[in-house]
Amino acid sequence: FRGCGLRSRSAASEACWAEGQQLIRAFEESSGRQGRALPWCHGYQLPLSRLELRSEAQASGAAAALQAWLLRASGCGLVMRQEVVSMVPALLLGVQASHRVLDVCAAPGSKTTQLLEMVSHGAEGGVVVANDAEPLRAYVLAHRLRSLGAGLNAVVVTHRGQTLPRAGEEYDRVLCDVPCSGDGTLRKEPALWASWRPGLSLRLHSLQLQIALRAAALVRVGGLLCY
Repeated sequence: FRGCGLRSRSAASEACWAEGQQLIRAFEESSGRQGRALPWCHGYQLPLSRLELRSEAQASGAAAALQAWLLRASGCGLVMRQEVVSMVPALLLGVQASHRVLDVCAAPGSKTTQLLEMVSHGAEGGVVVANDAEPLRAYVLAHRLRSLGAGLNAVVVTHRGQTLPRAGEEYDRVLCDVPCSGDGTLRKEPALWASWRPGLSLRLHSLQLQIALRAAALVRVGGLLCY
C-alpha cells in the first residue's frame, strides 16, 4: 500500500501515515516478521498477504488494529492498497503538472490515483481522463476517485478502449494497462492452475493489440505511452 500524495490532503495523509507506521511496528514486533519501506512511492510492503492479515487479525490484537487502520484509511482515500508491481507504470511516465493524461483501462483506479497525484488541479492544471469499457467498473472507479475529495481535474468515461474517440488535443501521457490473462497471478494463487488455459491468452491478444494501437494514436508526437 502507499500513502495519498495529493497536495490538498497532505496534512491528513501525513497524520494517517504516522498512525499506520506505529501500528506496523507493533504488528512486526509481535509477529516477528519484517516488511519493507518503499520510499520511491511513499509506500510500504507488509510481510504477508491481505488474506493472511485477515486470518491473523482473528487471533492477534496487533494484526486486528493494523487491518482496521488499513480499512479505514483506504476507505477515506488516505491510503491506496496496491501491489508493488502496480505502482511502477505510472511512475515511468514522468507525468508533469500541466500534462493531459489518459488512462485507457483505468478501473479499479489505483494507477489513476497515482496519475492524479502528479498533475496540478484547478484552471491552470493538467487533467486525467480515466476510461473503462465496463459501466459497472467505471462506476467503481468514479466512487474511488470521489473518496479523494472535490476539485480534482479528473474525468471518468466509459468507452471501448480500441475505439476510444479523440477529445480535443492529443495526450501528453497515456497509460495502457490492457485486459490480461492473469498469468502473473499464478505465482500467488496456485489454485488457478486448475482453470488456466493457454487459449485465454491467445483470445485476448487481438484485443490487447487493438487497444495498444488506439492508445498510440491518441498520444502526441514526443509524448509517452506506457503499455
